[in-house]
Amino acid sequence: GLDSFIFLDDNPVECAEVRRNCPGVLALQMPADLDHVWAFDRKPMAGATDEDRRRTRLYQENAQRQQFRERTGSLKDFIAGLDLRVTVVDMTDSDVGRVSQLTYRTNQFNFTTVRRSEQEIHAFLQRNDTRGLVVRVSDRFGVYGLVGAVLYETRADRLSVDTLLLSCRVLGRGVEHAVVAELGRRAVAAR
Repeated sequence: GLDSFIFLDDNPVECAEVRRNCPGVLALQMPADLDHVWAFDRKPMAGATDEDRRRTRLYQENAQRQQFRERTGSLKDFIAGLDLRVTVVDMTDSDVGRVSQLTYRTNQFNFTTVRRSEQEIHAFLQRNDTRGLVVRVSDRFGVYGLVGAVLYETRADRLSVDTLLLSCRVLGRGVEHAVVAELGRRAVAAR
């Protein structure tokens, strides 16, 4: 949103125009003492996840992937050349913050679009026969981080998937196949 932008200019007219037309943008007239501007505080965000703190590095790694994609002849060769590593494991308490964040931010590959707070995820996991999985992905260029989640319930004759979502950053690379395969293994083991 506009509240994530900062406009810096030495012209007071330009700053006033931005304030008038885009009230969510922080417009600062230069020279300004930037050491005392709250927007530039280097303190970690409340509730920030590891992925939030690594955001710049994630963008740099993605640029390297895009350059590699442009040099690769086919999508199949591109995916094979990534040396993708997908890990699907049980969710831990330390994962819940990021999983909650994903429920709010993920739209493209989100089977239910049910948004859940950390408390709601904890409550789901406290019910009988419910489990949570997280998906972590890395490749030759770096670590994508925690990019997916599954919440499911084990029933007598099946696994009932409540939530299945993946960040768009990993779509089309076979990650969804690895997640479904892991669910299949768990369904067979639960019989």
